[in-house]
Amino acid sequence: MVKPFSLLVKPASADCNLRCQYCFYIDKSLLYPETHIHRMPDDVLERMISTYRVSVRIFDSILNFLVDGIYTTCHLAGNCCQYFVVEYNGDIYPCDFFVTRQFKLGNVMEDSWEELQNSPTYVEFGKQKAEWNSECQRCRWLYLCSGDCLKHRLYGGGNSSKLSWLCAGWKKFFEHSMPYFKQLALKVLKERERAGIIAKTGRYELFPEKRLGRNDPCFCGSGKKYKKCHGNVDVSDAS
Repeated sequence: MVKPFSLLVKPASADCNLRCQYCFYIDKSLLYPETHIHRMPDDVLERMISTYRVSVRIFDSILNFLVDGIYTTCHLAGNCCQYFVVEYNGDIYPCDFFVTRQFKLGNVMEDSWEELQNSPTYVEFGKQKAEWNSECQRCRWLYLCSGDCLKHRLYGGGNSSKLSWLCAGWKKFFEHSMPYFKQLALKVLKERERAGIIAKTGRYELFPEKRLGRNDPCFCGSGKKYKKCHGNVDVSDAS
């Protein structure tokens, strides 16, 4: 019997547009000099999944959204005001990718969590997530990334309206995986019905297929009305 273990999967090996100076993995591409582009082929991915019962954070988060309409991973949502980073001396920042003087919010020894949540710097930082590129508004996968993480959009001195570095990769991932995610989501709903958690109707509706009020707050947490946010995209077409 195989003992539990963790997997660190590198589907693009050391290929990275960001190339952060602190990254320990950049030089690993030298292990595979026969090609300059490294992408995990579908057969390798399928083999890995079929031979190991794996729980992947992003997979769980997508499944959770399809079933319950709740994001459990911050970069999927429409607002970045979701957590804090506490440095060794108690200084507070909005995200581990934005630990800079510009984004320092306060200190745990001097400020309450309520004050930090209402900090103008924190609020404005979070709002940037929903200020995505105009191309995103025409993308059927917007409801699963909300423009992607700010760390992939705030580059080259630009603002959050820049297209994510990873946009093309996300699209390829969603195109390939969504049929499987939908199958899993429907299985969860059926199991809940059998367990008596939800009413037995014989009709299973995933969250993106539900009709939402145009003037209701958007499900993504951006603070905008649905019609001004994800309501501009036909998310029910994401199949």
